[in-house]
Amino acid sequence: MKKLYMDVETYSDVDITVVGQALYLAHPSTFLRCLCFYTEEHGLRLIDHTTKNVILFHDLISDPEYLLVAHNASMEKRELEILMGRKTDQRRWRCTMAKASACGIQGSI
Repeated sequence: MKKLYMDVETYSDVDITVVGQALYLAHPSTFLRCLCFYTEEHGLRLIDHTTKNVILFHDLISDPEYLLVAHNASMEKRELEILMGRKTDQRRWRCTMAKASACGIQGSI
């Protein structure tokens, strides 16, 4: 299977460590600052308010040929759902933080 590596960066007026993931993502001030993604076919791409790579990204995450890889994949999955309106199949996700934890490596960034 092909792999789509991604990292989503957000901003909010609330502190995620205080309010938790659900309230953080639901807060009206929370927004997607940028999203970086990489595939072997397309290289490294950036999505922010100035780029047009969002259509390519939506096409790639909709393609069942791609595994979706992220550090803290559960957070990235929820960010895509809530901030971008894109639902994805949980079975396609791979979490590098979980893999690090399974090897005894600290999972937090």
